Amino acid sequence: MEVSNGMHDSDRWGGRAGAAVCRQSADNTLFASWAACFRSSGLYVPYQRWAQFLSDSSCRPPVMASREQLDVILAFDLDTVNNHSNHLRENGLIIYDAESIKHKFFGPQYLDIPFVKLTEEIGVDKIMANSVAVGAVLGVLGLGLDLFAETVRDAMGKKGEGVIASNVTAAQTGLDFVLRKRLRMKSFAVEKTQMRGHMLINGNQAVGLGTLMSGCKFYAAYPMTPSTGIMIYMASKAKKYGIVVEQAEDEIAAINMALGASFGGVRAMTGTSGGGFALMTEGVERGQPLT
Repeated sequence: MEVSNGMHDSDRWGGRAGAAVCRQSADNTLFASWAACFRSSGLYVPYQRWAQFLSDSSCRPPVMASREQLDVILAFDLDTVNNHSNHLRENGLIIYDAESIKHKFFGPQYLDIPFVKLTEEIGVDKIMANSVAVGAVLGVLGLGLDLFAETVRDAMGKKGEGVIASNVTAAQTGLDFVLRKRLRMKSFAVEKTQMRGHMLINGNQAVGLGTLMSGCKFYAAYPMTPSTGIMIYMASKAKKYGIVVEQAEDEIAAINMALGASFGGVRAMTGTSGGGFALMTEGVERGQPLT
């Protein structure tokens, strides 16, 4: 992750669907906290979210897309190592838990850190192995936990102090492990800078923000990846901006609700997936302008 001299830093998280890497929330709270940590350090962070695969690219000059070559791969399962190691650049690093994925790799590009075992040692839920991993990576990069603790508190505030404290403790355990084993990589050091007035949002949040700015007052949808995040964002802003957000019983109902609102003179919108859109075709054929 060499960003100190204007170089890009591209890293990739990988794990099975429903595993630690993707289980925090629909918008992946922990990964969002990780990205916010880099953003608060003054780095540009374009990032994407997939069901099983996440990628982050940090750089001081403006960067508009992730690179194909990766500096760091954080692997929570064997498939991530097997499927993405060919994208690792020379001198890149794969961080993984050999005991968890039941396979040991040898070579200078592999760094084995016992994420799950460390959670057991400190008495927290195994799901927090991802927080241990984040702390370990921050340790490798020479970063502390101050920014991470702040972003976790912001993202998980509604979950209670116990959840926040456990995640921070888990991350501290990962960082301490790296420092104790002297695993910090100087060539991967991240230099902090000051940057103000920039937002860190994902694609669904950007769509939701544009929807708000367009004057939308009614949003109906049935939750299905990848559009669920739009509904969550709109619902979080509904009270403040006077928007009606309706979770419909299916996609057919969602588009017809939006059409009904549109016929009534209200700016309306729906969102769905490819499969969900197939169920909306009759509604689309009605011809009423609809987002």
